[in-house]
Amino acid sequence: MSDDFSIRMKGDDGLAPPASLFSPKPDKKGPKTIAILLILGALAMGVNAYGDIQLSQSEDLTKEELDALLTNIRTGNGDNITDEEYQDYHDEARDSGAYVIRGSSVMIGSILILVGGIMLFRLNSLGSKLAIGGSAIAACGGIYSNYELYTISQDMLPESLVLANEILGYLCGFCMVICASLAALPLFNSAAKAALDPKIILVTEEEIPEPEEIVGSLHDDVTPEEEEEEEELSETDDTVGNVYNIQNITIQDSVVVDSAFKNNSEEE
Repeated sequence: MSDDFSIRMKGDDGLAPPASLFSPKPDKKGPKTIAILLILGALAMGVNAYGDIQLSQSEDLTKEELDALLTNIRTGNGDNITDEEYQDYHDEARDSGAYVIRGSSVMIGSILILVGGIMLFRLNSLGSKLAIGGSAIAACGGIYSNYELYTISQDMLPESLVLANEILGYLCGFCMVICASLAALPLFNSAAKAALDPKIILVTEEEIPEPEEIVGSLHDDVTPEEEEEEEELSETDDTVGNVYNIQNITIQDSVVVDSAFKNNSEEE
């Protein structure tokens, strides 16, 4: 379906208002606001991805890292888990490749979202598409790796950590859906879409035709049947005028005759 359309009313001689009169007003603030949110989200994703990449390269967790991870679990939930048990879980997760998959996929997705956010801030529609692609890559890698970690934790960790891994998987998928939805919004909103990919349009004034040209174009559009009807109407008008003139002449003659007859009778 063509983007150009026109509204034509009966008796307007084919003249219609320009289609640009009904086009939505471009909204530049909306895409730029979404671009800023995408950039901030991409930075947060990059930090988390960097942490997973570091976990995939570390063979043993330090005492400080174990205390930071397990102190709240031991004191808050009362779960009794030793450092060796969590170290075994870490080794199993690292050997399965879950850390590598989650870290690399989220890192690639964050880079695409960051680049897409910068391009969208410059009102380039390609930025939205890059951000959508980055969200899809991060979602696939994050959901798969979190499912692997959830499966491993069921056999090696207490219920509280198993639940935490399950919630983390859902949260990862939800965040990526929100990110993709924000990136796709400028492509579906008419006002925001009108502001993307700005183009310079040269508008030239149309020449106003002369009255003779308009009359000539109107005569060119008349069909032979219409010409015959016009000739018949003109002949009828002439006939009616002649009869009217004859009647006037007859009335005037009769008045002259009557007046002359009266004058002759008075003289006699």
